[in-house]
Parts: sequence; structure tokens; C-alpha cells
Amino acid sequence: MKAKSLLIRGATFVVGAGWVLAFLLPTEVGGGLDRHGMYAPDLVGERLFYTTGTRSAGSLSAHKKGAFIAMLDLGNVSLRRRAFSPSPLRRDDFNGALRPRVLRTESGFAMLYIGVGYDGRNRLCLAVSEDGVEWQPRSEAVFSPHEAATVGEFRPYSVVADAGGFRLLYTAWHEGRSVILDARSDDLVTWQPGEGVVVRAEEGEVFDSLQLLPSGEALVAIEVGDARRFVRGRIEGGALVDRAPLAVPTPAFAKRLEEVVLREGAGRFRLLVVGGDPAETPEPRFRIALYEGESLDSLAPAPGSQSDGSVVTLGEPATSTLFHDITRPASDFIQVVMTFGVGMGLISLLALHGRRAVKGPRRGFSTLVVGSLAAMVVVQFAHRSGAPSPLWGRFNDLLFYNIQQSIGGTMFGLLAAYLLSAAYRAFRVRSFDALVLAAVASLIILAQVPTAQFVTSLVAPGAAESAAAIDAAVQAPRNFLLTVANDAVQRAVGFGVFVGAIAMALRVWLSLDERASLE
Repeated sequence: MKAKSLLIRGATFVVGAGWVLAFLLPTEVGGGLDRHGMYAPDLVGERLFYTTGTRSAGSLSAHKKGAFIAMLDLGNVSLRRRAFSPSPLRRDDFNGALRPRVLRTESGFAMLYIGVGYDGRNRLCLAVSEDGVEWQPRSEAVFSPHEAATVGEFRPYSVVADAGGFRLLYTAWHEGRSVILDARSDDLVTWQPGEGVVVRAEEGEVFDSLQLLPSGEALVAIEVGDARRFVRGRIEGGALVDRAPLAVPTPAFAKRLEEVVLREGAGRFRLLVVGGDPAETPEPRFRIALYEGESLDSLAPAPGSQSDGSVVTLGEPATSTLFHDITRPASDFIQVVMTFGVGMGLISLLALHGRRAVKGPRRGFSTLVVGSLAAMVVVQFAHRSGAPSPLWGRFNDLLFYNIQQSIGGTMFGLLAAYLLSAAYRAFRVRSFDALVLAAVASLIILAQVPTAQFVTSLVAPGAAESAAAIDAAVQAPRNFLLTVANDAVQRAVGFGVFVGAIAMALRVWLSLDERASLE
């Protein structure tokens, strides 16, 4: 028994420590700034802005979480630096920043970019700079399209300046077909969505990106099945007409082309080509090539390009801390243990209530538990296997939506009374900890709704504008408490629950918990 106990404690400690360290410590140390590749570029003068990541994507694909924006001077490629890093204090690029688009403004430069928020969703964010080197990101996103239009992934977009201000175009889905939507802004901060579809793809096509050119044409990346092609054309009547394929030069490193960005002006064309080799070892990485010429038919690699065609060599590889490699087998081990734990718990549940249903003092409740479990299992197997059946679909809706959710709502209603009682006891300020808890809870509760505007409307309706400013000011501390402080506490609690769940599953699996045994 002591050997089993030591085995459980040792396994729980090792697995739990590995996961905690994998979250708290970096997965790699050292290495160059863009050691995991360069993609999603933009070129302003001789300054190249691009996206890279702090962790390997594992395959030839773009990073999302952990991505950040860097820049380098093509006149001196040894000068590379981060434009800025994602920050936990900014909720809308909490997990990453990618795909920069840089514009010249009256006060300097403005950079639109995709921020990966605290909830994993992509939003359009804005950073400004006076010199194009030091950037100041805004604390909140400036545009977020409807989630249904982007299917949860707002990625390819283009922005141009015209007589009406600025115009944003982005790929979306409308009525089951790939389309391009737009939005307009006077200051890059407040965007008004367009009234309809700008361009609709033909049947079987998917727009991957769109870029408006100074000539009035559009450069579009179109996917048909597994093939991708780049075409130029005019937008007319909601369609892309007069299509012509763009002859994209293929650099030596690009076994697969990912993206093309065209810049024209001052009598020359500049073409950025992103691609890579999926079979590259030890890690496939995106690279960027730059071609220049007086016309699209006379493009040549930019001076100073590398032998493989890339504009610059990638950074030196990093040294792995091995934590990322350790967590993968640990995750597989945890799934196995949890599966056995669920199986043992199911057997224990059936044995306990099965005996009570046969000869227990309260047979009705145990019979209901066993019967409900059997009904759920049968309905799920019948509903999810084979062709869809209206009969089993109605049974599924009856059990889950009409019965289970109603019972869950009833249980929550019963628990609400206990929650209210606990909150009342916690808010009795008798210590410093209780004071902090009461102050934080009060701030979040009052900031959830426009409290200042409501109170002002009752006593001084003319001061509604000042009250709105107060409501806006309290949103920053509220967001910090919910997305930073609360997130840290939730992770700490999650670690404890996670380690405890592993220990409990092992105890049941190895029959060390007498209360969970079948005897």
C-alpha cells in the first residue's frame, strides 16, 4: 500500500510540476528575433514590417497566439526590432498581434493590425507613431466585424486611403459564399460597416485576401480546392471582372506560396512574396522575398537579397527548455488516466445505485438515476451514429433541452440563495481582506451597467454627458480586474483542481480510495 501511495504522489507531483512549469517558464531560450519565420509583411519606404512568433507553429503555418510584429531596415538588415509586443494590460491583443498595415498620416504613421484577444477572437487594432520606430498601441480594438460574418476568424484584410477617408476591406461569408465586405473611417478609430457586399466570389471559390491598387484594380488571392492563384481585376457590380492572372516570381525557398503584397509608386513596382517549404527540417518556416522593377514584367530580386531569394536571413534558432516536449506526452498520459477515472466512476455509480434499486430503502431515486443514465447513452449512440433520424433527434432535444437544461436551471436557482447568503457574509467588512473583496466586487458590479448615467438621469438629466465619461473611465480598472487579476486567480485554481483530479483518478484506478471501491 505504501508503494502505491508513493507511486501516486510521485506521478501526481511530476505531471503537475511539468504542466505548471510549462505555463510559467519559456519553452525556449535565446535565438534570433524571427527564428520561427517571417510572414504577413508590409513595406513602407525602406522599412519592412512583418509578423513572427515566439513559438514554433509546428508546421508551415502562421502563428496566432504568441505572434508579434517586428520591423527591419532594408538598408541595414542587421537592425531588427520589435515594433511592440502584446500586453496583458490590453485585452484585445492579449494573445498576439499580426498582419500589420502601415499608413502615413498628418501626425506621422498609423499601423492597423490584427489583435488576438483574451477570448481568442481576432479584432482590428491600431497603433500610432511619430517616427515609425516607437509605436503606441491603443488600449482597445477599433473594429470587430460580426462573428457570423467572419466565422470566428477575422484575418485577411486591406486598407486604403481615398477621398472619403480610409476604406477597410476584409474577407467574410455571406449566404454561404465567400465575399468581400468593407467599412469606412475618417480617423482610423471609428469605423462604420458598409451597407452591402463589395465583391462576391464565384461558385466554388474562396477569397483569401484582397488588395486595392492605386490604379483602381484589385489584387485577389483565390483558393479553389487545394489550389491558390493570384489574379488582378476590376470591381464592378459586386463582381471581379476582367480577371488576369498575376505572374508571381517564385523564389528558391518557396515550395508553396502563401501571400503576395504589391506596392506601386514613384515609377516602380515592389512585390513582396511570402512562402516556404513544408518539408524543411528541422522546422518549416516562412520567408519573404522582395522583387522590384519598372513594370510587373520586369521584376527582379531586390539588391542585397540572399542566395535563396529571401530578403534577409532568418534569426538564429533558440535553445529548447524541453518543457514543451514534456507536456505533450503528459497530456496523453492525463487523457488516459482521466478516461480510466471516468470509467471507474461510471462502474462505481452503477454498482452503488444498482444495489439500492434492488434492495435499498429509497429505490425510486436510484432507479431514476440508472434509468436516466441508460436513456442518455442509448439516445446519444442512436442520434450520433449513422444517418440523421428525426425520431432520435426529438428524443435528444427532449432529454437535453427540455429536461436536463430545465433541471440545471432549477439547481442554479436553488444555489443562488446560498450564493447570496455567502456574498452577504463575505461583504461584512471585518478585516482588510474582506474590505478588498467588497471594493473589487462593488466596482465590477457597478461597472457592468451604466450606473453613473442611470443615477444622473434621476437627479440631473442635463449632466448625462459627464456621467457617460465616468462610466467610460471605470471600464479600464474593470477590464483589468476581470482579464488580468481574475484570470491569474482562475489559473491558480485551475492548477490546483487539475492536480487534485489526477490524484483522485489514480487513487480510484489503483483502488486506494476505500470510499470509491466497489466492496
